[in-house]
Amino acid sequence: MSIRVERGHVLVPATLRSFSGRSVSGTLVLDTGAPVLAVAVRVWNQLQLDTLVMDGVSFMKRVRRPLAALELGSARIPDLPIGGVFADSLLGPGELGLFAPSLIDDRALVLDYANRLWAMVPPHFAVLTSDAASASGANLGRGARVRRSRAAYAAVLGPAAVAVPFRLYQSRILVEARVSEPDHDWRGLPLTLLVDTGASDCVLFSDVMAERVSRAPAWPRLRDVAVRTMLGTKRMDATVLPLLAIGEGSPPVTLERIEAGITDRGSLPDLEGEGTLPERVHGLLGSTFLQRFRLTIDYRDQVLWLEPASRPLPRLVATQVGLRLERRWGEMRVASLKASSPAARAGVVVGDVVLMIDGRTLDDLSVEAAERLLEGAPASDVDLVVGREGMRRVVRLRRGATR
Repeated sequence: MSIRVERGHVLVPATLRSFSGRSVSGTLVLDTGAPVLAVAVRVWNQLQLDTLVMDGVSFMKRVRRPLAALELGSARIPDLPIGGVFADSLLGPGELGLFAPSLIDDRALVLDYANRLWAMVPPHFAVLTSDAASASGANLGRGARVRRSRAAYAAVLGPAAVAVPFRLYQSRILVEARVSEPDHDWRGLPLTLLVDTGASDCVLFSDVMAERVSRAPAWPRLRDVAVRTMLGTKRMDATVLPLLAIGEGSPPVTLERIEAGITDRGSLPDLEGEGTLPERVHGLLGSTFLQRFRLTIDYRDQVLWLEPASRPLPRLVATQVGLRLERRWGEMRVASLKASSPAARAGVVVGDVVLMIDGRTLDDLSVEAAERLLEGAPASDVDLVVGREGMRRVVRLRRGATR
């Protein structure tokens, strides 16, 4: 089934049907960091479930009401309860709410960012004995879980897939991780991260940085950056982790130069509605890491399979004004510049924040949509509002030939 990826969020087509005969169609955010199916207030009201009061609730209210069915593409899931209601302002146009894939734990979730596809795959246990097939994952050792998971999902696992065993916290995935800096022969202490496909960026909580990532003060840091999360835009510091290793295998899964936000634990309330995430959770593993892989999540045996993306994520060619954009830290930034282009001659530099294009704000736009605003008739002008180090200026650029 096809997906869209916008602002780091995975959006899947969905239809919700209530027992009153009402239905609402749109997209759901596929969110492994959510413990329940949660919908926007407007969706709740359209389904006519009952009267809901959100007074005094900042982001989500826990409820429990049954749905007649949830349809995800061609898959139909009957009698699935809604477990929470979100303020409308936290979701984008056409977004109905959050879907927690752990609710369907008898099938594996396959998520392919590069090819914009996802699937819910049933296991195949023909190669296993009946005793092994029926045993609970919690009652098996780590090695046995990995072997059974590979046998069950051999049809969708490629030869390069690496197993990362995990444990569950309130139906959400926790993995072991470690930050290191090979150039200085330094390794941080182990971290526990919550795998969150609903988070556009990786995040580490500041209360663990001094103890577990003691080299962090030596790395470049951006201060007070706006980062978009499922709970709205948050202000936090940002850095680049030299190397992030996931899992306890030999060797673990590693990626270099991973962007990460640094924030107080209290700034990201637990979606369970019980305060903050517990101290044993040190941060979030978000889209900046996950999108480099094809994910297969086996909830039954608690194994996350990571396979390098089958093809590189698409790169954008230079626009008519000579720059490429990217969304980083929740803001639209200049990703690269073509030498001697209109943007370069106007003093625009890589890393500048593009706040507006021809009077249009970019908060709700994808990178592709923002770049389309830069296109137009050759020799016509386009005005950009560009930010750098807290200062703003208007830049008028003359478009060149079409790409």
